[in-house]
Amino acid sequence: MEGEVRSGGYGWNVVRYFALLWTFLFFVIGVASCANVGETVESAQTDAEQAGAAIGAGLGFMFIGVMWFFPLVGSLVVGFFLKKDVKEEGPTGPLAIEESGS
Repeated sequence: MEGEVRSGGYGWNVVRYFALLWTFLFFVIGVASCANVGETVESAQTDAEQAGAAIGAGLGFMFIGVMWFFPLVGSLVVGFFLKKDVKEEGPTGPLAIEESGS
């Protein structure tokens, strides 16, 4: 369309949307894990069980964070190598042909 500006290219857009989806997915996993941890700590009978559940939850959340962080950073690094510095200003493709023909 007229006035539209696109940059980055196809590879960058794929990586960018993967990063957004990956972050949303792990946010949902984190919220679900919080609910599960709450039930586990609540059902613990003794102080030792509650302490063990809290320590396990902390380690679990750290593991979830690591599983989120490293693939995200790796994909963004690859995305920066794929990113094109050329900016396209619309109209392009079929719209440009349509506008020049009329």
